[in-house]
Amino acid sequence: YVQQMFADHLGDKAVETTFTLYEKGVKTGLEPHGGIEIAAGNAEVLVKEVKVVSNKDQSVIFFQDFTGEISEEWKVIPKADGYQRSGKGIIITPAAKGLNGIYILNETWKDYSVIVKAERLSGNGGIFIGAGLTEMEDLSKKDVIEYAVNMYNTTTGIRVFKQGVEGYTLGDYSSSVTAGNLRECNYEELKNGVTYTFTVNYGGDDGKHLCCSYTDGAGFDSIKLEYKLEAYNRAVFHSVTKDEEHLYAKLVNASDVSKKMDIFIDGYKQVYDAKAILLTAGKEFVDTANVNTKEEELVKPCECRLAVNEQKVQVILPAHSVTVLVF
Repeated sequence: YVQQMFADHLGDKAVETTFTLYEKGVKTGLEPHGGIEIAAGNAEVLVKEVKVVSNKDQSVIFFQDFTGEISEEWKVIPKADGYQRSGKGIIITPAAKGLNGIYILNETWKDYSVIVKAERLSGNGGIFIGAGLTEMEDLSKKDVIEYAVNMYNTTTGIRVFKQGVEGYTLGDYSSSVTAGNLRECNYEELKNGVTYTFTVNYGGDDGKHLCCSYTDGAGFDSIKLEYKLEAYNRAVFHSVTKDEEHLYAKLVNASDVSKKMDIFIDGYKQVYDAKAILLTAGKEFVDTANVNTKEEELVKPCECRLAVNEQKVQVILPAHSVTVLVF
């Protein structure tokens, strides 16, 4: 039924949408935000300096010279060995499993560049610079975009973790190109004993791009990796398309609580009502195979009409539901 609902209500053009939600009672828009991560795999890495710079006015949001006092904002990645102090900075030791390193969790940071000066002292593993970090205290929920430089001593690309799983979308922001899980990558040499400057621009010129590169400042410049960031959310998965006669909004509430949603229709002819096709079921049917049989269908779509007042409609999305609205 889900496949039928999606296939039978499809326009020929995609419609741009914006999405806001309430977090702790505050209306919040979706935009790139979060803290930073510096880590190493099978390598010993000397980290000398980290700077976080606003892309809007180039002001310094955060600065750390690791030869001096280390900010209390830094935390060690769970189950990792952490770092050692040295006169030149901090040394991140090779990780027996996963990554070893440090991070700062700050969800107020947005549209910034993180610039790291570091060198690989030994080993053949990668250096990882993370941005958009929103969860690291529980590795099963790790949530970050990582610029993985010379991973496995062969690969430089982008890794994306969402709720602890490495995936194919840029965190909360889906990508117009295949970016996640190192599907698009390069081979670029990373020499031991050479200080490199790694830059992860989390926002780009317009707040909607991710740009990553590194240089040794003496003639070597890496290939710049650039991806488009588009607003994407897990609160209500949605897409909107249109044809000459209708707008089709598809809404999926995959969580176990119902959600109230206001839909505003801007830039179109006056809309007075909408047809809603809803598919949902009680918790006892979730993830249960063969709920519907030839004798009895316990889960099937139902339809109703919704009033649209001044280009706005309010819908209640039940838990575990799929809704298609036809305006």
